[in-house]
Amino acid sequence: MTTDELAGLLREMHAKAPDGDKSLHMTLFAIKYADELVGHSLSEISALAGLGKSGPQLALGRKLARHVVLK
Repeated sequence: MTTDELAGLLREMHAKAPDGDKSLHMTLFAIKYADELVGHSLSEISALAGLGKSGPQLALGRKLARHVVLK
């Protein structure tokens, strides 16, 4: 997947998230797409998605992916 495609998916997931759960859904995005995020700049994905400096939030999700299973 390209950086632009990942940013689009993140933007969409963030937009659909209920108020109060935006940060949670960013983490879930990184868990769900952890393998696809390898080799991409998380800061760039966040910026392209229009979410500012959310790279650390995405990094947390990517690290958590090894330890969780999504329902």
